[in-house]
Amino acid sequence: MKARITFDTLAYANRLKAAGLESKIAETQAEANADMLASIMEGVLVTKQDLIGFATKEDLLGLATKQDLNHLEAKMDARFEHLESRFEHKFEYLESKFEHYATSEALARLESKVDKLGPELTLQLTLRLGGLVLGSLAGITAVFSFLHGIP
Repeated sequence: MKARITFDTLAYANRLKAAGLESKIAETQAEANADMLASIMEGVLVTKQDLIGFATKEDLLGLATKQDLNHLEAKMDARFEHLESRFEHKFEYLESKFEHYATSEALARLESKVDKLGPELTLQLTLRLGGLVLGSLAGITAVFSFLHGIP
């Protein structure tokens, strides 16, 4: 459906006649202007058919505005800051608990284990070191005997 524009050619022609133009020229001029105006306006005017599928005011009422989005962003920023603050406090609390247990109970347990293992480890190290010393002396004696021919 094409858009129409109303152009009263008779009224226009009568005005031209009243201004002194010949009747035939005035009518031709009026028709030519009507055709020219119609061709200029073709594709410029919008019809109801052209608007089908476009959003109406009612359709747009439910959509968020820029102000709504800015408000939502501010609320989310505040919420994230609050959550971040809570996490920081929780981590600080956990770190303090960890430091407390690491310095008192865990240290005491480690010292107790070291105290229990101390004498046993000392004995084992002494025996191994003694064995190494004896083995080394035996090796040196064997080399010395071989070099000097002692049976």
